[in-house]
Amino acid sequence: MLPSTPMRVIHSILNPDDLASLVGLEYEIPAPVAATLLRRGFNDTYRARDAVGRLYALRVYSRDKYWISSDSDLLFELELLNHLAERGVRVARPLRRRDHEWLGSLEAPEGRRCFALFTYAEGSPPGERLNLDLRRTLGAEIGRLHQAMDGFPLKEGRYDLNLDLLVSIPLAAIEAYVDAGQASLFAELQDVAKDLTDHIRGLQLPQDAYGLIHGDIHFSNLHVSPAGDLMLFDFDHCGFGWRAYDLTNVCHVTESASQEEREAALATLEGYESVRKLSDAERESLPVFAACRILWDTGDMLRAAHWQGDSWATPSLCERTLSRVRSVLGPVAS
Repeated sequence: MLPSTPMRVIHSILNPDDLASLVGLEYEIPAPVAATLLRRGFNDTYRARDAVGRLYALRVYSRDKYWISSDSDLLFELELLNHLAERGVRVARPLRRRDHEWLGSLEAPEGRRCFALFTYAEGSPPGERLNLDLRRTLGAEIGRLHQAMDGFPLKEGRYDLNLDLLVSIPLAAIEAYVDAGQASLFAELQDVAKDLTDHIRGLQLPQDAYGLIHGDIHFSNLHVSPAGDLMLFDFDHCGFGWRAYDLTNVCHVTESASQEEREAALATLEGYESVRKLSDAERESLPVFAACRILWDTGDMLRAAHWQGDSWATPSLCERTLSRVRSVLGPVAS
């Protein structure tokens, strides 16, 4: 027999019962607490229920994420959420532990992991379809979010979603999956990426066009309650960036979009501008930032492939990415 070699752990799934006990000890909520795994992503999220039936979201942060350098980055997010909640923005806010700290830590098989408990976002994901009134409400909520973020006192301690993060680093991640037969397509993607970078660098934007943003607004990070209230959550990717970038998933559609999709995007934009007006340059930059979003999203997943898997990164990855980028750019790509 071969000698036994200890196996290292990259990312473990923790027992929900053990986490429920931890929550009961760490937080002033009615015990006993029950917990179930809600979803895996860049963190593990559990649904916790206290003895009187109140729901909470427990996040166990993953280790070694490229945009998180220390506990201070996590605390920045939690303090920001508390700031937003105190100003009436509908977000899942963090709860303090018994020692009055926001952030806790535990020992997992792979090493130390941090955790935080949040109020539960009532309702359910809306899917891709919201009526036009709810679309306007969503836009206005994002506008209020950006306005409230301007008042957050911390101006550093979190990363910037700059052109390196949005374009250069994702390109490098994609290149690792490009074979010889895809070299010309990757060269095209590099050319398009350079055009995106040049376009953004040349924008004449107002001062408030760049600031704190959610960083990952999409319909899976949004719940709609039975009463029609909207709540954004999962600020794990929040940081400093372009406000127009935050709107790309909900306010921009491709040229092939249906009339219904166009009306939905326009209603969301109208709602946003009822709170914060976009400059002409910001409005015209939406397709460019939508293309950056595709690059960022692809690179974001590739950089987690060592523990989330890369079966989706087939040999056609470069071709698919280039096609998607060109589709959102439309006439800007010509």
